[in-house]
Amino acid sequence: MIRALLAQPFLYVTVWLAICLQIPMEYVPMFLLSVLLAFSGIYWYVRIKSGTALNGYLFLIPLSLVFALRTYTHQLEDHPDDVPKSLTLENQPGLIEGIETSDSVIHLNLNFIQSNKKYHARIKIASDQYPYPLLPGDSIYFSGQLVRPSPAFEFDPFDYAEYLEQKHIQFLNRNEVKIHGQNRSSNFNIRKLAHQAKTKICHSLLSNVEQKEYGGLLIAILVGDKGLVSDRIKNQFIATGTAHILAVSGMHLGMLYAMLTFLMSIISTHFLLAKKSQTFIILILIWFFAIITGLSPAILRAAVMFSLLEFGIYLRRKTHGINILFGTAFLMIFHNPCILKDIGFQLSFMAVLSIMLFQAPINKLMRNSNKILNYLSEIIAVSLAVQFLITPISSFYFGSFPTYFLLTNLVWVPLSFILMILGIIVLITCSFYLPLSHLMGSCCAWSIQAGLHFFDLVEKWPIYKIDQLMIYPEQLVFIYSAFFCIFLWLKFNYRSMMFAALLFLLSFAIVYPMRIWKFSKESELVLYSKNKESVMDIRTGLKVFSLVQENQSIPVLNYYHQYHQIKEREIIRMDENMAYHFKTLDLNSDSISWCINLNGFNDGLEKCTKKMLLVRNLIKLDSCMILDHQPDLVVLCKQNRTAIINQLTHFLSNENIPFVDMRTGTQLIKF
Repeated sequence: MIRALLAQPFLYVTVWLAICLQIPMEYVPMFLLSVLLAFSGIYWYVRIKSGTALNGYLFLIPLSLVFALRTYTHQLEDHPDDVPKSLTLENQPGLIEGIETSDSVIHLNLNFIQSNKKYHARIKIASDQYPYPLLPGDSIYFSGQLVRPSPAFEFDPFDYAEYLEQKHIQFLNRNEVKIHGQNRSSNFNIRKLAHQAKTKICHSLLSNVEQKEYGGLLIAILVGDKGLVSDRIKNQFIATGTAHILAVSGMHLGMLYAMLTFLMSIISTHFLLAKKSQTFIILILIWFFAIITGLSPAILRAAVMFSLLEFGIYLRRKTHGINILFGTAFLMIFHNPCILKDIGFQLSFMAVLSIMLFQAPINKLMRNSNKILNYLSEIIAVSLAVQFLITPISSFYFGSFPTYFLLTNLVWVPLSFILMILGIIVLITCSFYLPLSHLMGSCCAWSIQAGLHFFDLVEKWPIYKIDQLMIYPEQLVFIYSAFFCIFLWLKFNYRSMMFAALLFLLSFAIVYPMRIWKFSKESELVLYSKNKESVMDIRTGLKVFSLVQENQSIPVLNYYHQYHQIKEREIIRMDENMAYHFKTLDLNSDSISWCINLNGFNDGLEKCTKKMLLVRNLIKLDSCMILDHQPDLVVLCKQNRTAIINQLTHFLSNENIPFVDMRTGTQLIKF
């Protein structure tokens, strides 16, 4: 087994890089010293004990030093600690790095220099605000206020601030940003060329496909721009397990690679020059397509993989799929360590790895003498193989599982390939023969309409998807460890790995009752800052008391409730008739505040004087109200004016009274 692993060096080098990146910066020196002592000790022990020299593993020591240095430089360049919370800029020069457009909004990714420091920002402007076309590589002058994005609540399904941090973006615009001028770049810029090509492609497809939403879907399949895809169609693709078709991924690039290889093999039989330059032509077209589609982690992974594969073919070297996959991951992670946390990269990597490990055995079981059935069995085998490693991580992130994914993929995988071919024909023929281009556009519209009609039928079937799945982080580790042991058992025939896999699966099952027991012993206070959700949740064990305003609609169950396996929920209206030790304060004033005894919700617990003061719509500072009731916590809701909140925070800080400012987002407090 050791020789087999050493024959695929990128396998363990990439895993070791991923481990090194998880070490906090302050523990890096201690980590390097531990690695030096541990690996040196293991090396000499094995060499003296069995006479085996594990020379390959000694390279992990200098690699650890290189990885730690790369992590430090990445943190210093792209994640500085001294970024201000806000910037007010006037006629600030900035360089456009990327552009995303929709019907009425333009998103610009800019970099600019302020106080001799380089920052990145993502600003949003209206499409009609600036009539001239903006292109990557252009310089602009803008004015406005930029702010750091606020982090999301721990149990929010999506943290936009963390997403921007992974993209190395520090600022967003709070108010309207005005653009005063623009300088066109005279230098050659591949991103500018790709953006212009993408704009022309989108215009050609929209002008030749009858309905706009069908044209938007075709654009999403071809170039990855989902700005014109309706929410209804997006939700259908997600719910049916075919979201990978909507987003340009390795599957699309694989289809393009197959078409290019087929065409170049035909051309090279007649032209010797084409045969010699086949590899370089394919690589140029692949990377140009990757740049047009935005260089997402999934498409970047596929582009690097096919580049390594083509170079191996050109050099007439034997290639190994898993080694190429991990080599691709190593290059991407080393270039940008943040990509390791990107969901698209994780799903793309796991999908390809799962196909490499499980597709061949499944296809072997289903193969027969009928060519048509063999073609269908290959699609089924790929769809089944992908689900082995994709299902745990997709359920972990999205909390759902499409029940009929086999049928929907069986229809939409070949349909997306047909749409790519038809779309390419539309782009080729629209410049010299419009009738054929319009005909192909109509074929695209009919195909898309048939595929969406199939989605409508699937959504009417019983249990077409399983919602509210909850997989905890430790369960994710256990299930992937079990899959790894199963692979080692099948590959190297180690029976001990079979028992290890069973042990990991047993641990996976035990996590759920242990979590239930842990949650049943806890009490938490959750304060929401979103207008459409409850003002406050008080959780005692597996029961939640949701406090809402008098006329507010009942908020839906959120991810926090699912995570803590809530079994019972009680809705309480906050008015003068509130029970559970509530009493209204200052009814004669315009303010609306309540003093809440938190221990009124802890049945069976000893009563004490722990209280929370919820302050809403306060007109003026009433310090006596606060001091008379001596709250353990004061909550300043978003409905208060900014001036009042500033006065209250100053007063509460001087009086050493704990408080929470709900403008900072959702808060969770244990008591």
